[in-house]
Amino acid sequence: MKIIIFDLLFKNMTVLFRKQLTLILLLTPVFGFSQTVVNNDSLLHCFKYILNNYRVSQGVAPIEVDGTLKGFTDNWSKQMSLTGVVGHGSGDNAFQKRIIDCNCFPPATFCLENCTEIYTPDINTNKPISCPVKNIEPYVKKAFSGKITQYELAYFAFLNFKNSPPHNAGMLSKETKYFYISGTRNKGVTYISYVARG
Repeated sequence: MKIIIFDLLFKNMTVLFRKQLTLILLLTPVFGFSQTVVNNDSLLHCFKYILNNYRVSQGVAPIEVDGTLKGFTDNWSKQMSLTGVVGHGSGDNAFQKRIIDCNCFPPATFCLENCTEIYTPDINTNKPISCPVKNIEPYVKKAFSGKITQYELAYFAFLNFKNSPPHNAGMLSKETKYFYISGTRNKGVTYISYVARG
């Protein structure tokens, strides 16, 4: 009789312990630092909204998404994330060579590429953030704290392009009719690749 009671008590304690352990494991990410990982569907949707509002405000026609460019921007954002280098590439990875190799651009079309990086650290350093470019400072702070939303990631990328005269000119190009944008996060940095064509 004593053995059966002890056995039932032990089983009940084991079940209770498992439930508590499961609850702790489920709640741990909520209380820990969790950085936003770019969602490419959200990035595309939000960036289109932001970009077209900007283009219209500047007297330029809105542009449409071209899904055939997805592979191009996906691949380049991943490549930048693997090398840790933001840019348009060189040699076999040069933008012009990648255009020819991908077969996703119609012949004799106008095309351009914008690339940027956004620091999205894996851990909150709790250090004061100071940014010389005031319009992106709030987004830098949110990215460093892990509280940046998908819309804010898209707006951060947009502001990086807008604050650079050549990239801004690319976003406002009257020759542009279609675009696509992708992002990849690796080692605390989100790499963004935007491409547009006529």
